[in-house]
Amino acid sequence: MKKIILILAVLFSFACMSFNIAYGADNIEIKLQINSNVMNIGSENKTLDSAPVIVNGRTLVPIRAVIESMGGSVQWDSNTRTAVLGYKNDTISLTVDSTAAYYNDEESFLDTAPMIIEGRTMLPIRFIAEKFGFLTQWNPDTQTITITKQAESEQEINPQTAEENSKDDVSDKKVLVAYFTWSGNTEEMAEYIAEQTNGDLYKIEPKTPYPNEYNKCGEVAKVERDDNVRPEIANLPDNIDEYDTIYIGYPIWWHTAPMIIGTFLESSDFSGADIYPFTQSASMDTEQFENSMKFIKDCAKNANVHDGLFTQPDDINKIDDYIQK
Repeated sequence: MKKIILILAVLFSFACMSFNIAYGADNIEIKLQINSNVMNIGSENKTLDSAPVIVNGRTLVPIRAVIESMGGSVQWDSNTRTAVLGYKNDTISLTVDSTAAYYNDEESFLDTAPMIIEGRTMLPIRFIAEKFGFLTQWNPDTQTITITKQAESEQEINPQTAEENSKDDVSDKKVLVAYFTWSGNTEEMAEYIAEQTNGDLYKIEPKTPYPNEYNKCGEVAKVERDDNVRPEIANLPDNIDEYDTIYIGYPIWWHTAPMIIGTFLESSDFSGADIYPFTQSASMDTEQFENSMKFIKDCAKNANVHDGLFTQPDDINKIDDYIQK
């Protein structure tokens, strides 16, 4: 009898050990810093072959070390230059210099394509981490990205916490980064701001596209300004009123904001919303910027229009300072 009790006790101990291992296995916190070769995994540090970098407003990381630290796997096809990432029952396939990405055969398109830098394959970490069910947080002060995952067993034991976290996630998504671009410069700024604020990105597209030729586009834009036209938007969302913080980006056209920005601001009720304009131009004429700010305020009368950002698209430090204010 004593022998049976002893055996049961041993089995129970192993069961508890197994539970503890499973419980803690998915409790993961990984920290990476731009231009730093040190990756922090919980209380341990690991040296990376290449440091994370920012390209076109997206954080790219040396993927093998990061994925393996997340508990996943990486397979590399040198012929097609394709990385196949695996985590539990899910896979992501990405190819160098291609913006097409496949999550369990579902196609998506990246803002920035994977690339090889100094012999290392660098992939966009936010897309990968969030597809695999991890949370990502960006600290612009330290330029640090934190990747976390809570153990599934812990979420099951404390469903109330999981529900609260879900509510927090929803509240974090009340930032909208809306922008209009013709040459792509404003888009570069918008994508970076969306990355840093964890905001939803929305590209304003005219129902009647502007001409691709510079002079012809300028002629159309001048007529719209002179006649105070409100060009129709092709893809206006229905849920803009849900956002209480809106970053609105645009180029300077004919000494002010493009008239389609007026269409956007007058299309919804932004009463009480915080609006943060950002823009750029080739001449960087501050008087033209001030004209655009007056236009924004006239079109969003009941909103809180904050001081705008007027800078070159690649001035990351100035953009970071503006976001932090």
